[in-house]
Amino acid sequence: MNKVRLPILLVVLASTVVHLCCCGTQPAPSTPSGGFTAYFGMAEPGLSPQPFAPGILPPEGAVMHSAPAFSPDGTEVYFSTYFPDRQPRVDVIMFLEWQGSAWSSPQVAAFSGEFNDNWPWFSPDGNRIYFSSQRPHDGQGEAAAEDGLWYVERSEGGWTPARSIVSPADFGRDEGPIYVAANLAGGYGDMDLYRLEYVDGSYSMPENLGPAVNTPAEEYAPCAAQDESYVVFTRFEQAGERRVGLYVTFRKATATWSEAQNMGNRIAAFEGARFPGLSADGKHLFFVPQGGETVNWVDAAVVEQFRPAQ
Repeated sequence: MNKVRLPILLVVLASTVVHLCCCGTQPAPSTPSGGFTAYFGMAEPGLSPQPFAPGILPPEGAVMHSAPAFSPDGTEVYFSTYFPDRQPRVDVIMFLEWQGSAWSSPQVAAFSGEFNDNWPWFSPDGNRIYFSSQRPHDGQGEAAAEDGLWYVERSEGGWTPARSIVSPADFGRDEGPIYVAANLAGGYGDMDLYRLEYVDGSYSMPENLGPAVNTPAEEYAPCAAQDESYVVFTRFEQAGERRVGLYVTFRKATATWSEAQNMGNRIAAFEGARFPGLSADGKHLFFVPQGGETVNWVDAAVVEQFRPAQ
């Protein structure tokens, strides 16, 4: 399994972060009118996963390496991908946007294409895109040995040059609770899930979600509901029979987490899947099936089938 790692410095603590999920509470902008076609005109799914935008995502000849990340108003979608027939492999962030009467064709984002870039995600207000990248932190020289966390900010001229995040203070504003996958001292395995909370003008040190969620296997790509009632994530087990799939855990009233459940035990489409992502309104769950040749989506209410009895 090809998986990129993202090391950042959290204050004075080195960590390895694979995926970022912001769970902000800011209201989304109103949906555009005048012929706007949300989700490429796809009929919204029910509680059974369905293919999403076949023939559009991934672009021809490409492999999806993230869930599609839609802007809060739905008029932009960003995703990471790579082309297996192009060597050396470079993971790029691509996008499509609504152009007033139709969706554009896929294009490489202006801030991507030179170094491995992955896992784009919009901030709750839609004015930032966070992503991982192997670009050098000083902007010069060879690619970094490992990924770092970066963001671009919306401006009148498009997206600003990418900025690096090397400490919680570098977020520079309240993005709501943030969930990351990291390799920190005292964890339960090679990669665990952590939560950062914005308190008194800055983000806290990461808090491990605990042994009900984290195991000796690798837990990564956390995707949290806006109200933090649950987190869907990927678990990759390398010991014995190598397995990957989607899991879900629910936040308890005590602020602890329920025993993570393998979603593939009930719904076969979740077995072998990776990179879960929620739509900005929280109604749809996207994920990438094994192989990365398609994208699936499902009504996010599907997670309620896994909620433990009270």
